[in-house]
Formats: sequence, C-alpha cells, structure tokens
Amino acid sequence: LLPAFDTLFLAGKYVEDEGVKLTIKRIEDVFKEIGVKRIETEGKKFDASVMECVETQVGEKGIVLKEIRPGFTLHEKLLTPATVIVGKGETKEN
Repeated sequence: LLPAFDTLFLAGKYVEDEGVKLTIKRIEDVFKEIGVKRIETEGKKFDASVMECVETQVGEKGIVLKEIRPGFTLHEKLLTPATVIVGKGETKEN
C-alpha cells in the first residue's frame, strides 16, 4: 500500500481537491491504528537512518527543508525512508 499512498500523497501536493486531502488523512489515520507511523522530517535534523537526502539547498546546515516523499516506520522499524531536501549551510549572500 505504501507505493500507492506515495502517489496519492504527491497528487495531494499539487491538486487542491478536498477529496484527495481527506483520503490522505484517512489513510494516515488507518496506518496509525495498525502501528505505522509517518517519520517527522520538515524542520528536523537530518537523520540518515530514516531519511534519504536527494538534494541540498541554501538553508540551515543539516536541517530538513522540504519533504519530497514521506517515510514510515512500523513498531519503530523502518519500512520506507523519507525522501528529503536538506540545508547545506550556505546563505544566499555566499
């Protein structure tokens, strides 16, 4: 189900449809009920054990700037890593 959810999650980022957003929320609620938890990423320190960095951008070094794809754990075991963009510590002035 996770690959299908990934596709729906990506659609939810680009489509302003309440039905899609409601479906995403409902799936996340069902996941929680069975022990599947979404990995918190945005604004958090990059953690290579549960995240995969696909790009770095100007921003606070080592901090996740944007989540591309959510990651999930099941009873604290990694199912899929979160795909993220991480700050490289440079400023726009550099």
